[in-house]
Amino acid sequence: MENIHHYELGWVLEPERNSDRKLSEGHIVIFMDEKRGKREDRSLRKALQQQGRQVIEVFAGPSFLQISSEEYVISDHRESMEQLWAHLEKLMINRIIYIQQDQSFHPFFYLLQEMIGAQSLDPVDLVLLSNPIHSITGTEENIFPQAALMFGLGLAGRKEDTRLQCRSIQVDAETSLQDIVAELDHESDDYGVAYRAGTRYIQQFGALDPSAYPKWNYNIRNDGLYLITGGLGGIGLELGLQLAERYPGITLALVNRTSLPAREEWDSIVAASSNEVLVRKIQAVQHMEAAGATVLPYQADVSDEASMRLILSELRQKYVRIAGVIHGAGVAVGGDHPLKDRTIEEAECVLCPKVQGTRVVDQLTREDNPDFFVMFSSIATIFSGPGQADYVAANAYQDAYPSLSQPRNGRNDDGQLVNLERNRRSCRNRLRSRYPFQSHDQ
Repeated sequence: MENIHHYELGWVLEPERNSDRKLSEGHIVIFMDEKRGKREDRSLRKALQQQGRQVIEVFAGPSFLQISSEEYVISDHRESMEQLWAHLEKLMINRIIYIQQDQSFHPFFYLLQEMIGAQSLDPVDLVLLSNPIHSITGTEENIFPQAALMFGLGLAGRKEDTRLQCRSIQVDAETSLQDIVAELDHESDDYGVAYRAGTRYIQQFGALDPSAYPKWNYNIRNDGLYLITGGLGGIGLELGLQLAERYPGITLALVNRTSLPAREEWDSIVAASSNEVLVRKIQAVQHMEAAGATVLPYQADVSDEASMRLILSELRQKYVRIAGVIHGAGVAVGGDHPLKDRTIEEAECVLCPKVQGTRVVDQLTREDNPDFFVMFSSIATIFSGPGQADYVAANAYQDAYPSLSQPRNGRNDDGQLVNLERNRRSCRNRLRSRYPFQSHDQ
C-alpha cells in the first residue's frame, strides 16, 4: 500500500524577529485607500518620516492626479497606474507598502505588471499590509478573504521576478503602530506574517497528524439532492461517480459552463466517437444513472446570480432542499502565462468562478442550510511556478473563504464549510482509471 503523508499550511507562533532589514537610501511609496488616507495610515507615514525616510503617498481616486512630488491620486484603470509609474520609475524606490483597499485587485495587478516590465528596477521590498485574511486564533471578529487576492498575486509575482521581494503582513485592530513599523524593518524570508492581539505568527508548511484533524460527518443520504458546480469537469464528474456508486438513489444537480446535448442525441454521439471529451462526459453521466442516481445537468455560469437563482428555485420546487454543495467550478490555466503579458480580462475570467462564483453559490444556498459546502482550491497556492498569478490569486481567495464559516455567515453549527486543497496531478491520476477528464469544468 502506498505511503500517504499529510501536510498543511498553517500558522505558528513566532514572536522573535531575527534582524532588521537594511534599506538603502531612497523613497518609500505607500498606496492608501482614500484621498486623504485613514488616520492609522497617515500615522504610518509620520512614523516613517520620523525615521528619516522619504515617503510618497498614493491615494485611490477617480483618475490620475499629481498633487505634489509626494502625493498622487490614481484610479483602478491601467492607464492611471502607467502614468504613476512614469513618475515613480525616475526615483530610487526601495520599499512599496500596499495597504488593503476596497478595490485593490486591479491596481495591484497593474502595479506588479509595471514593476516586472521595468527594464531598470533594483530589488524592491514590496509589502502587502492588510486586515486579517485567515482565521488564526479562531477569535477574529472580521475576516477579509477579498484581500487574499492580493496575497496570492504577491506570492506568484515574486516567483516571476526576483526583484520583487514581496511579503504579506496581516494586522488586526489591536496591532500597534510600533509592531507594524518593526515588522516592516524586519529581515525575513517568510512571506506570510500576521499579528493577532499583539502576538506575532508566521505561515508555515508542516506535517499534519491526521488523527488530530477534525472529523466531519457529511450526512450524505440516498434520498438527498446535492449540487455540484463544475459538474461536467474532471473533479465534478469523479465526485458524481463516487456519490452515485456509494449512495444509490441520490440526486445530483450538475451545473457547468457548457451544456450537454439533448439526451436523445447521446447514443449517436457515443457511437460516432468523433468528440472524445464529450463522449466521456456522456458516459460518465450514464454510469451515474446506471448506479441508481438521478442526474440533472444544468448549463450556467456560477458567477451569474440570476441564472443560479433560477436553477436553485427549480430544484427546490421539486426536492424542497439542497442537502449539500460541492463547488468545483473553475477555469483551468495551462502552460506559462507571465503576469506582465496577462490582460485584466483574462485574469477576471480565471477569478470569476472561484471568487464571485463562491460568493454567489454560498449566499444563494444559505436558506437550504446544507449539511456541507465543500470547495476545491489548488496546491498551486503553495507550489506554483511562474505564469499562474491569477490562478494562484483565485485559489488563495478560496483558501481564505472558509474562515467565514462561523455562525455569522448564516450557517449553524451543523453545517460544514470546508476547502479541500487538492493535488491536481494525483486527482487526474485517479480519474484516468475511468475517464481522463480535465480537472475543471469545460
